[in-house]
Amino acid sequence: MIHATPQAAATMARRARAARQPDDIVKVQRFGNYRLELRAIDLGDPHYRVDVFMDLHFLFEDGDGGTWTQTEKSNFASEFERVVGRVWNRRSIGATRGGARIEMRTRFKSRIGGVYPLDHWEVIVRKDADGLFEDPTGVTVRGFVYQGGRFGLGTGPMARNTVILTQHANAMRPTECGYQSTAAHEYGHMLMNTRTGREDEYAADHPNNADICSVMNAGNAVRGAHIAKVFLWAIGPADEHEASTGTLD
Repeated sequence: MIHATPQAAATMARRARAARQPDDIVKVQRFGNYRLELRAIDLGDPHYRVDVFMDLHFLFEDGDGGTWTQTEKSNFASEFERVVGRVWNRRSIGATRGGARIEMRTRFKSRIGGVYPLDHWEVIVRKDADGLFEDPTGVTVRGFVYQGGRFGLGTGPMARNTVILTQHANAMRPTECGYQSTAAHEYGHMLMNTRTGREDEYAADHPNNADICSVMNAGNAVRGAHIAKVFLWAIGPADEHEASTGTLD
């Protein structure tokens, strides 16, 4: 459980007094190259929900696994939303010292094909028979996230944020911890657990390498550190994130 500082709790209390109706949007913030939008929803004093909203643009590529049908495309996008929500939706991601509970919920607007230059994420889904491909560094992977123009995808505020998956990404595959969904793992990178911050925890040199059941390792367990940035945003202005402190237990 993450607990807010007294200063953050006071911020939450002020917000609760200002927002009197259930499901009122208290504040919204877009996170630049992270390509997501956080919406704080008042659930009635003193509880809150943070909706993590992403505008997804799905692009499907045929491959040695066959040709995509329109039904398969639609089903994949819907299943992606369901699988990610099942792993990442949380009844509680923390609480303020004053007792306000904070929930987290995934929210998506998914579009298939076409051109949408202002989407948050471009999701390329390849029909590779074995569910594997090489990332730009030559490593064989099941999924990969390009964040903010990495690997020559552009520069500046309009740089593409891209996720590459295969048709098997939504399935629960056997791992050392039982099962894991590649879609849920890659969503963790999309949710600010990126290669510029918390990297893949299955890497041999990662300090959390032994936690094999973590969603950023080989399982589906969401840890406090994975949603810490969402929590810190919920309890105070974005420019106070670095000053806000919390404890994990």
